[in-house]
Amino acid sequence: MQYLLRFYLASLVVCFHMLPDVFPASGRMAVFGFYTISGYVITMALQQTYYTLPDGRWRFVKNRFYRLYPSFIAASLLGLALAVATPQAASAINGSIQLPDFAEASLWEMQCFVSNFVLFGIHTPFHYEQPFYSRCEIRYAPETWSTNIELYFYAFMLLVGSRSRASISFWLAASLLGVLVIILTVIAGRLGWVELMEITPYSMWYYSVLGISLPFSLGAAVFFYRERLNQFLSLGPTFRIAITLLVIALPLIPWPYLSPLIESGRPIYHWGYALVVAACLACYSDTVRSKSIRFLGDLSYPLFLIHWQCAIIVSLLFGLQSNTPELLIAAFLLACLVSTLVVMLIDEPLKSIRAKNRGRSLDATLEGKTTKRVDHVAVGSAPAPPSFQSTRNTSSE
Repeated sequence: MQYLLRFYLASLVVCFHMLPDVFPASGRMAVFGFYTISGYVITMALQQTYYTLPDGRWRFVKNRFYRLYPSFIAASLLGLALAVATPQAASAINGSIQLPDFAEASLWEMQCFVSNFVLFGIHTPFHYEQPFYSRCEIRYAPETWSTNIELYFYAFMLLVGSRSRASISFWLAASLLGVLVIILTVIAGRLGWVELMEITPYSMWYYSVLGISLPFSLGAAVFFYRERLNQFLSLGPTFRIAITLLVIALPLIPWPYLSPLIESGRPIYHWGYALVVAACLACYSDTVRSKSIRFLGDLSYPLFLIHWQCAIIVSLLFGLQSNTPELLIAAFLLACLVSTLVVMLIDEPLKSIRAKNRGRSLDATLEGKTTKRVDHVAVGSAPAPPSFQSTRNTSSE
C-alpha cells in the first residue's frame, strides 16, 4: 500500500502547486503523509536490516545518500539550467528558481545557492533572520526544503528515535507535548497574552521540526505497535476500506474554504491526516510483488522534486498560464515522463549497490524474499518484532 500511497501523495503535491484554488489543502496534507510514511519505513529498515549489521549505521548513511542525492542533484541542475536559460519564465512559475545577484549577494544568499547542490542548509531549524526557522528563498528544486527536514529525522531515528519500543514511545509522547505547546502558544498569541514577534503559527507547525515530529513519530510507532493495533481494533476488511477511502478523500476536501474556524485550525487536520495515514500503514502488509506498483512508488520522489521545473518547460512550449487546469495536466504528464527517466537512468542502476550494501541480493529485495546474511549480526542489536519476521522490508530503503 505504501507504494501506491507515495505516488498518490506526490500527485496531490503537484495538484496543489499547479491549481491551488481547487486543491487548497492537498499539498500540505500530503507532505505530512510523506513524513508519516518515512517514519514507518525508516524505522522498519533500521530494525530489520541496519541495526543487525556491525557497521549498519554507516551502511544506512550510504544508502540514504544513494537514494536521495543523485535524484536531488539532477533536479537541482535542471532548475539551475532553467534559471540561466529562461529566468523570467522560471521566476514567473516559481520565484524560488532564480539566480542570486552574485555581485551584491549576502552571505546567507550565497549559502542558499550552495545548499542547492549539497542539500543541507536549504532548511535550517534556527537562523538569525528568523526566530524559529529559515528556508532558502533560492531553491532550484523548490520542495527540497522538506527533504532537508527529513535528514534531521533520519539522523535522529538512526541514533536514538528508532532504537526500541521504549524510545519510540518516549518520542511520540514528546511529539504530542510539542503539539500541545504549539497550540497553546498560538492561542495565547491570538488572545494577546504573549508576543509572537515574527514567529507565525504557520512556521511553528508546518516548517519547524517541532510540528513535524508528530507525523514521523506516528509512522515509527506503527512499526512497533502494529500487531497490537490489529488485535485491539480488529482491523478487518471493513476498517481497511474505510481508512483507505479517508486517505484518498481527506486531502481533496477544500478545508480552508469551509469556515474561518476550520481555516484557523489548519494544523489540527494536518496532524489528523498523519494519524489516518499511520492507521492505513497499520492495515496493510509490506510485501509487494507487483513491479508496476513498486515502480509507481519509485516515481514519487523524482515527481516530487521536478514538477515545478516541468511546469516551467510546458509553460514555455505551449504558452500556458499559472493556476490553470491545462498547466496541471501538461506539467503532471511531463513530470511523470521525466521521473520515469530519472528512475531508469539514475535510481535503477543504484539499486544493486544499495541491495549489496544491505547485505542482500537485488533479486531477493525485489521479490520480497529473505536471504541469509553473510555479515555477522551485531551483539546486542535490536531484533525485529515477531509480527514482522515473515514480511521483510521490500521498500529498497
